[in-house]
Amino acid sequence: MNREIFSQRLKLLRTEKMISMQFLAEKVGLKNKGSISQFENQTNIPSTDTLIAIADFLNVNLDYLTGRPDAKEPVFITKNPEPLLDSETRTILQNYQKLPKKKKDLVKKLIVSLSETVDKTRGE
Repeated sequence: MNREIFSQRLKLLRTEKMISMQFLAEKVGLKNKGSISQFENQTNIPSTDTLIAIADFLNVNLDYLTGRPDAKEPVFITKNPEPLLDSETRTILQNYQKLPKKKKDLVKKLIVSLSETVDKTRGE
C-alpha cells in the first residue's frame, strides 16, 4: 500500500462527500475520529478489515484507495506465477523480460501481426 496516496485519497473522498472524521470512524467500526486522523496524517495504517470497510463505505475499490496502479494487467494470486506456465512458455517469457524496451515493442507488434494473420486464416 502506498501510504501517501492512501492518506490523500482518504481525505479527498471524505471531504468531497462532506463526511466528518467522527462519522466515518463510526460507520467503519472505529472508536473515534483519532484513527481517521492518523490514517490521513500517515501516522498509522488501518487493518485489512478497516481498509475494506472504508472502501465499501466510500464506494471505491481497494486498489484505488491504496494507490495501486490503474493498470489492467492480470494480477496473479500466487507470488510466483511460473507454475502456471509450461517450461517452453516460461523460457520465452524470461527471454522477453531480458530484452530492451525497443525490442519488446517489436516483439509485441510481431505477435499482434501474427495473431491477426491467424484470425484472417480462420475466417476464410
